[in-house]
Amino acid sequence: MSNFTLFHYPLSPYAEKIRLMLGYTGFPWLSVRVPEMPPRKALQPLAGNYGRIPVGQLGADIFCDTSIIADEIADLADNHQLSYSKSDPTIAEFSETVEAEVFFPCVVAGSSKALSAKARKMMSLWQLTKLVVDRINMKRHAKVPIVGNKDAWIQVKAHLEKLENHIDKAYLVAAEPTIADFAAYHPLWFLRDLGERSIVAKYQKVNAWMDRMKAFGHGNEQAVEPVEAWSNARNAEPRPVPAEFQKGQYLNKTVEITPNDYRLVPTRGILAGESARRWILAREHGKCGKVHVHFPKSGYTLSGV
Repeated sequence: MSNFTLFHYPLSPYAEKIRLMLGYTGFPWLSVRVPEMPPRKALQPLAGNYGRIPVGQLGADIFCDTSIIADEIADLADNHQLSYSKSDPTIAEFSETVEAEVFFPCVVAGSSKALSAKARKMMSLWQLTKLVVDRINMKRHAKVPIVGNKDAWIQVKAHLEKLENHIDKAYLVAAEPTIADFAAYHPLWFLRDLGERSIVAKYQKVNAWMDRMKAFGHGNEQAVEPVEAWSNARNAEPRPVPAEFQKGQYLNKTVEITPNDYRLVPTRGILAGESARRWILAREHGKCGKVHVHFPKSGYTLSGV
């Protein structure tokens, strides 16, 4: 897994999911820190205006969305139980459901004085103001409902009680971690570890499970500048597109791929491949050369230009 690169920022729950997966699998990785909100100059040559974090990179292949990044890590680790697409269907379904149901409630409930204090240590007042404005605009334009504070706490409590009653082994569905553990962990990490909300401590099994997950850490992380990531892409070739991906009415045509829930900003490129679960866009930029940008179909839409 030479030169696996993750673009992320410390307070990102979805990035924490991937950082923890890298710690668990033991892979060394390159770390590019990016701002908490767009625009992100480090990513624009590689992924255009894609607005979400984290983004993964292997050479000239760029991976958007943690469902795709997790699949790549699972393949490299030869551990299909870490994959959304290759794990047991019940595990994949649980993973997708738990994120969809509790991510935003945990983020709302986790917003606290403790979280604000952490943000102030990492950002200037101007950056913090821009972050607040960015999150307000993101919620305003989102196509998914963002729960209010009261409903968030009700949903978080119901989730914790359900999880407490579910846990009967070291991890959620098996003796070893699966993608279900990483999917369920990161929203609660935002609530407990960043927001320092005490509610999780009341659920002993959940708290102990979170401690076991947290112990994996982030592994062998090496901080690098964006220019190194660009150079790694420029000095590589995108992976060959499998024959079974070379289909679809938009193949080899200019298209845009856009999230369908929040951060509704399209990424433009040439459709180089398509499978049942994934799109691959070919893009080119002077700083990084030709790259292939991978998107999941779930949660995104494709349109011709």
